[in-house]
Amino acid sequence: MEGKQAVNTFFNRIFSQYSQIRFVNIVFRQSKFDNAVILEGQGDFRIASNQNPYRNQYIGVLEVVDGRITVIREYFNPLIEPDLS
Repeated sequence: MEGKQAVNTFFNRIFSQYSQIRFVNIVFRQSKFDNAVILEGQGDFRIASNQNPYRNQYIGVLEVVDGRITVIREYFNPLIEPDLS
């Protein structure tokens, strides 16, 4: 995601799909090569429509310029699909 509107759209969709959004076993790393912070963790979510659990592994890369997040990249296992029905 790049830009404020793209980030807002993404988070609005996520917050409407899940009743619980929690990350566990989080590790933060600072990149030595650019202005990035790398987050690794496990998602522990609940689907809003049926309260089923959805768990996945996540890696997030946040680029920071002048103390502000300018780019967010999210990586996860696409083979683990949530049952949103």
